Amino acid sequence: MKNKLFSKIPEDKLERYLDGSLDEQETARIDAMLDEDPALQLLVDDYVNMQMAANNEDLQAAKKHSKRLRFIRITVAAASVAVIAVGSLLFCRPDSNTPTCTPLPIYRGTDSIFDLQPDSIAQDTIDTLL
Repeated sequence: MKNKLFSKIPEDKLERYLDGSLDEQETARIDAMLDEDPALQLLVDDYVNMQMAANNEDLQAAKKHSKRLRFIRITVAAASVAVIAVGSLLFCRPDSNTPTCTPLPIYRGTDSIFDLQPDSIAQDTIDTLL
């Protein structure tokens, strides 16, 4: 099919004719050839259909590839979040070596607001003030 078509219309001219970039004189010449020869018109139609099918296959392959890339990105993001969460649970938890502040009772003079028995820290403070 292509040999018959390209023997009458060179491939580069046919491509430019189909995309509309061929000059007016050449376009008119190819239009006249197609009007005179219905078999040539059928060859051009078949060529256009084959090109469209190939472009459609390329488009479908690109869509599948895009979906795969999106799935991979989502999977990597989810795995990263999981690793960060597990790492924070394993490495950022408080252990017995972490100093903690225990609240001390508040004293005013020798009277305790929260605790009736003053501890040694409060007693030492009172002794040094006297």
